[in-house]
Amino acid sequence: TVKEFRPDIVALSGITGSHKYYLEAAGQIKAMDKHPRIIVGGPHFTFFPGEILRHPYIDALCVGEGDDAWVEWLQALQNNTNSNEIPNIVTRENMEKVLKNPKSQSGVGMVDYSVDPKFMRGRKTNLDDLPFLDRGLVYDNTEFKYRYKRTIMASRGCPFRCTYCFEHQWNALYKTVKNPGGIRQLYGVDRLLDELEDFTKRYDTRFIKFYDDVFPPFPNVKEKAWHEEFCEKYQKRIGLPFHVLTRCDLVVDLLDKGELDILKDWKKAGMASITMSIESGNPFIRDHVVMRDMTKYDIETAFRRAREVGLYTFPNTILGIPAPILPKIDDLKFDEKLKEIGQQCKILREINHRKV
Repeated sequence: TVKEFRPDIVALSGITGSHKYYLEAAGQIKAMDKHPRIIVGGPHFTFFPGEILRHPYIDALCVGEGDDAWVEWLQALQNNTNSNEIPNIVTRENMEKVLKNPKSQSGVGMVDYSVDPKFMRGRKTNLDDLPFLDRGLVYDNTEFKYRYKRTIMASRGCPFRCTYCFEHQWNALYKTVKNPGGIRQLYGVDRLLDELEDFTKRYDTRFIKFYDDVFPPFPNVKEKAWHEEFCEKYQKRIGLPFHVLTRCDLVVDLLDKGELDILKDWKKAGMASITMSIESGNPFIRDHVVMRDMTKYDIETAFRRAREVGLYTFPNTILGIPAPILPKIDDLKFDEKLKEIGQQCKILREINHRKV
């Protein structure tokens, strides 16, 4: 495809783990054809920007959000102007200037650099300015055209600290930036429904999945007003069954305060099912390893209420969480294993700032 298409730019975005396949692909592309500029972004390259130093076939790297930085970088290439002063973009020419020295290491993780926060812009706060996603890139060229469940996000940002997710590190990164912007941003309800109407008319769509980290509302005035407007307009304008991801504790907080019964509201608006992930049935792992910050009461109450209003529920869990295994009382190495667990708990305390 590369030989036939001869792209000018190859853009890759990845999380840690899958990043290695993108880097391998980037290397193969450059070995075939030196012409394309390769730019990488996403969570992995945000937290490990030193990848541009380790892999000479990377021409540029985007740290944090790329909505505006990406457009500015493309314009610089098109107009043959300087791309080395664009905030959030690390290039081969500016990397020595904008990358800070490796973080001190305590024997855990990989040595890496960080981007000087003076070289970063704050979060995008007005999502309504963004164009609709170009779904044709996927739907017109793959079998996803015939997958009748379509996905979209109504909001960005999550304030929670689950240890398997990058969001808490993302939030910490933006705290160092001038004018960082708030953690949560929402599309306007009408703007969101406009995009839904646009692609559901062009592609056979029978189900909508909202893929937000946490679907609104959070318990504040702005998001509760957004929720009420969404529930009023979605059924009239879209009318398709839908699915959201949220948290048990948010559902229960709103319910117990008598502010909103969001499950009942969503059901009335056409919601068919809901994901409220718990990640582990073991409270020690849930509280101290993955840091879900929700109680047994939250979990039982939210799922019971979902059943009462007739919603199908998905309590996702993660298999293979690295967690201390408690020895049996008759284990001959009981003391030795307990000492090891103590050391592991000490690490957890340092990482999570949480009493174990």
